[in-house]
Amino acid sequence: PYRRQRQMCIRDRFSATYRREDGENALEEALENLACSAEKAVRNGVSIIVLSDRAAEGEVPIPSLLAVSSVHNHLIRVGVRTFADFVVETGDAISAHDFAALVGYSASGIYPYMAHECIADLAAKGALSVSAEEGIANYNKAVTAGITSIMSKMGISTVQSYHCLLYTSPS
Repeated sequence: PYRRQRQMCIRDRFSATYRREDGENALEEALENLACSAEKAVRNGVSIIVLSDRAAEGEVPIPSLLAVSSVHNHLIRVGVRTFADFVVETGDAISAHDFAALVGYSASGIYPYMAHECIADLAAKGALSVSAEEGIANYNKAVTAGITSIMSKMGISTVQSYHCLLYTSPS
């Protein structure tokens, strides 16, 4: 079995996208490639896996929950899941529920770039009564409060207790 102690934080970024023209199995193949690439990185000492759905021209983002859960399950199957954490750079996490679901599917960090860009754009156009920085800080505070509320209603006091909760089944 694979054994390694965490010594330092080494990160690697993976694109959670696929090419639009790659056909009907493109999503499935992209998920398999993403999971295998993450496994290889973990076996080579990477301890922080950054999954990004930023898509270039002609690419389609993989939904963040699908990407995280696919990589998470693959790393469990091959016995290396505990050696890496996930950070998700995503455009599809907007509400506290979106964040809570990602944390429940084992994301340790979430960067909602699209929400932040929208807030900055609204501030630049004068549609907000606060600066972009203050708007983003207010958004982050509201999302954090939402996640805390969701967890507390479930009787959960730490994020570690919430990780992988969505994978448990009733006895």
